[in-house]
Order: sequence, then structure tokens, then C-alpha cells
Amino acid sequence: MSPFATKGYAANLTEDSHEYIMSDQGKVTVEKDIFGNTIIKDEKGNKKTIKKDIFGNKVIENY
Repeated sequence: MSPFATKGYAANLTEDSHEYIMSDQGKVTVEKDIFGNTIIKDEKGNKKTIKKDIFGNKVIENY
């Protein structure tokens, strides 16, 4: 059985938020902060931030 994702949208005044539910990986929330960085949070509390450095390279930070 292959995994599939369902996408849900949430209305939020300060940031754009999307939730994805993977059949075998759990719930993942994808948000954009005010600086344009992408923040990925899973249901276990793990958090990754994807942002660009001053040279335009993408940097992934784990929290």
C-alpha cells in the first residue's frame, strides 16, 4: 500500500498554514513565518525551518 497525503487549509491572520496527513508518517503542519521561512512541524513536536541564506542557498535547521 503506497502512502497518500490529504491536504487541509486553515485560516490564520498572521501566517499561511497547511496541514498534511500521511497514511504511514502521521500529521505534519507546514507554515510560513513573517520572514518567508517555511516551518515544518510533526505530531511528535519535531520542527524544521527551511530558509535562504544571504547567497540564496536553502538552509534546513532542525529544532
